[in-house]
Amino acid sequence: TVDAFEGIASVYCIPVNGRDSNHLVKNVRRWVGDHPWDVIYFNSGIHDLTRLNKEGKRGPNHPNAVNLEEYTKNLQIAAQFLKSTNAKIVWRSVTPFLQEMKAKGRSQSDEAAYNARALEVMKAEGIPVHNVTESKRDVLLQHSSDGVHFNSDGNTLLAGELLNYVAKHKLLKERPQ
Repeated sequence: TVDAFEGIASVYCIPVNGRDSNHLVKNVRRWVGDHPWDVIYFNSGIHDLTRLNKEGKRGPNHPNAVNLEEYTKNLQIAAQFLKSTNAKIVWRSVTPFLQEMKAKGRSQSDEAAYNARALEVMKAEGIPVHNVTESKRDVLLQHSSDGVHFNSDGNTLLAGELLNYVAKHKLLKERPQ
């Protein structure tokens, strides 16, 4: 993403794995700080929908790490705070994963449910959604290195999709010449 935006915009990524939406709510104020951001592009969900038992073992019959109701509340809290920054806010859908591979404890039905709930929250909050899950599912899954994460080609594709989205929606300020 940093390379895709070189010469166009400065990109800042949080320095750690964002984990689930509980972690997002606990840290979003610190991550954003008092910097006057132009655009904030955010996402949470793949860790929320992971099915875990109390020992942290994944399995299809375990509960989601963060249930849909708590996920909803967390997204509302994060969205309301991010809107208060006066930046342009964009939500990115939970990216697709290959259930058959190492994505044990994750299911496409949960992915659909969490994406649908996030869409409801973002619509209610007036935040646009960049739905890469639906628009690029098949090609992204071809670039999955482990069933969940993407290889460099997949990451390049995601960065290009973000660049296209930002350009299409004119989210960046014109830089003075």
